[in-house]
Amino acid sequence: MKRFLIFIALLLASITLQAGELVFHWNKMAESKIFDLELMPDNDYFVVVTANDIQIRRTEDGEIFKTYPGTGALSYHDIEFTSDSSQLILAYLLSIEFRNLNDLSLINKLEIPSDSEGFSQSIMEIKVDPIRNYIYALVDKIKYINGQEVTKRGILIINSKNFEDIKELTTSEDRNLYLQNLAVSKDGKYLAVSNEGSSKLIVWSLETQKKVNEYQICPTIYGTDIWGIPSCIKFSELNSDKIYISGEFSQNNEETDQHSGLFIYSISENKIIDSTFGVGSERIYGSKFTFFEKENKAMATNGIYLYIINYKDSKIEYKTMLNANIPIYDKIIYNNTNDYFISYCEYLITKVGYKNNTSVVEKIGIIDSVYPNPTTNDVIVKFDCEQAQISYKILNINSKILAENTAYLQNKSLTFDFSSYSAGVYFIQLTCENLIFTYKIIKDN
Repeated sequence: MKRFLIFIALLLASITLQAGELVFHWNKMAESKIFDLELMPDNDYFVVVTANDIQIRRTEDGEIFKTYPGTGALSYHDIEFTSDSSQLILAYLLSIEFRNLNDLSLINKLEIPSDSEGFSQSIMEIKVDPIRNYIYALVDKIKYINGQEVTKRGILIINSKNFEDIKELTTSEDRNLYLQNLAVSKDGKYLAVSNEGSSKLIVWSLETQKKVNEYQICPTIYGTDIWGIPSCIKFSELNSDKIYISGEFSQNNEETDQHSGLFIYSISENKIIDSTFGVGSERIYGSKFTFFEKENKAMATNGIYLYIINYKDSKIEYKTMLNANIPIYDKIIYNNTNDYFISYCEYLITKVGYKNNTSVVEKIGIIDSVYPNPTTNDVIVKFDCEQAQISYKILNINSKILAENTAYLQNKSLTFDFSSYSAGVYFIQLTCENLIFTYKIIKDN
């Protein structure tokens, strides 16, 4: 309940973007729920995995290039590439498949063996060792004992050249933790994982396969009910000693001290070394994130807001509320070569860029300012601005500009004719001085 109230408070807060703007390329919709996506090694295409199919889409326009039959499994799917980028690895249920990049034909397939304690299992997530012939699989285990569901989770080490060689990295104590979010350092030195509940950050040396650190993110106090929810973990690609971890991490039972945001942890020091975006006024709440500009900046999203974080200046550079036109949540991929982001949320995929521009400030319009909405013809927007002449754009859900012009305010309102547009979702963007107001419009038949 407390967490729910926090998000309600976020929704009611003022929504302001500063110092930059998103540059929209395209939005696309898949016919079924998306489980994962990854850029192909050439970056000209990307792979989208749904329950119904596996899609190869063009990065330039997001259109489907080829489709292949899916697994039909309505559960976790995860895709990675082999360390030499020659094969696609697809993990789901108890299967790990190696597929040819040219036609996604099956090369090899591993079935995870049955659990010795009788737990039913499924693969949640995999990571590829960049140095060794290993795949690390986070496995969910469920069993009903005396009518009660018992959940355990373990991390398997799988030899990708010899599928017979499988062992477990986690101990029996680790299996009782609600493990989630695997990360492997780019140099192959470390593997890290977090857990929900009395949250820890656990780090192993991949050379020795021995545990290096256990850092308690939420304190362990006897008799308390402290519960942490990690969102995302990534190693720094510039310094593998640094781990970025985001989430909501309560520090006391009443949750009055809430460390919620993005933190930087040092393996060598075994402590949080930067909590700029995890406490105080700059915290961003539990988010998925990715880096750009040599880790000086990060794009982060918690499903309500999208942020651009500036580590160099220790500030939030940009912030906007998400909507159907900005479906950035489940995963964010950054292409360093061509400077764009691809992300997805449920059924929607988007490609955007980010342009630094300190003169831009954007606000999302309140629904009461637009009527009738939904509409079949005219839309009236109440708009309070000192300027008499207003610049406007009308965009469709794919961010295509349908109309762009100026108009004069009359009685602090503007009227737009939507009668010629087909049924669907549209956006009106109005500019007043250096403010951009965005209004979502629903057009009925």
